[in-house]
Amino acid sequence: MLNKNKILFIMDDIDNINIKKDSTFAMMISAQKKDLIIHYAQIKDLYIKNNLPYGNLKIIEVFANNNNNKKYYKIIRASDQKIENFRAIFMRTDPPVDDFYVYATYVLDLSEQQNCLVINPPSALRNLNEKTVICQFPDIITDTIICADKARLKTFLTQHKKIIVKPLDGMGGKSIFKVDADDDNANVIFETMLAGNKPVMAQKYIQEIKNKGDKRILLINARPEKYCLIRMPKKGEHRGNLAAGGIAIADELTDRDLYICHRVKSFLEKNNIIFAGIDIIGNYLTEINITSPTCIVEINSQKNYNIADNLIQWLLKHTNENTNIS
Repeated sequence: MLNKNKILFIMDDIDNINIKKDSTFAMMISAQKKDLIIHYAQIKDLYIKNNLPYGNLKIIEVFANNNNNKKYYKIIRASDQKIENFRAIFMRTDPPVDDFYVYATYVLDLSEQQNCLVINPPSALRNLNEKTVICQFPDIITDTIICADKARLKTFLTQHKKIIVKPLDGMGGKSIFKVDADDDNANVIFETMLAGNKPVMAQKYIQEIKNKGDKRILLINARPEKYCLIRMPKKGEHRGNLAAGGIAIADELTDRDLYICHRVKSFLEKNNIIFAGIDIIGNYLTEINITSPTCIVEINSQKNYNIADNLIQWLLKHTNENTNIS
């Protein structure tokens, strides 16, 4: 039977986060306000024993108001235990979705069999690449090619004059290149990106990034939240990502934003994706983030609108309605 008080966050090393920006920490604060007992683990702490999911889990207390950004949590107790009967497990480890990450999803497959709601489902995390998945919506994306062939990329560049090239397993704007047709470094960029015969995504450059930025819209249970975060590139940059120095501006959604949200709604529902972040530049969908969507803290700080609270409130309501709780 589900334990109403237990919640688990699987994330990167908590000692290395910035609590003034970290969305997972914001979720922990919101969960703790609802008297949920916070358990924390990293992927390396998970294991399978006799076909059952286990982990070295730490029960922690978190502290929201900490001006010096130190001692923002304390460990109450650490122990090896079976990962079962948690009210929810939030898989919040950042990409890449490599072999190490995929192994964790196998553990979480078993946790789902042990009466745990995993956000987001391990099968979705394994099977749905955040970049390539947008190709399921050809009418709302810009011209796109995914390949591991330099000649195809050069042809695509000749056709569109200016393109964006990015890896399929990156995040935070890492290794995203803007390439112009007359760029003497185009061949070098393509060769570097294709090293090891890894496929990349190339897209027609969307001009609106310069004056309208890159929007992040967060959705809970396939429904968009009231505010999005516009990430404006800093001067001399083509990337709006906050990790690349983008400037954050919270704003309401436009009619076009809502239309794109509507278009992806059935896809999110079909794959049981509870918490997602879609990225929009101009009129185009550019990514569907399901591993560890961010921007909760920035929206809350500007609009006093707490999406972490909304997510935990949804969780409590959903689990009360759909499970037996002890």
